[in-house]
Amino acid sequence: MTSRGKERAEMAADKIEFECELPEPPEKVWRALTVPDLLAAWM
Repeated sequence: MTSRGKERAEMAADKIEFECELPEPPEKVWRALTVPDLLAAWM
């Protein structure tokens, strides 16, 4: 995946946290993550 925004990742023994700011609106990002064909194209 390529990102045109900012990224930050942290790991602990019991969790992984990943934060990423993308230039697209949240609705477009959510759709890309929840529609299999769009997710495949995004990755």
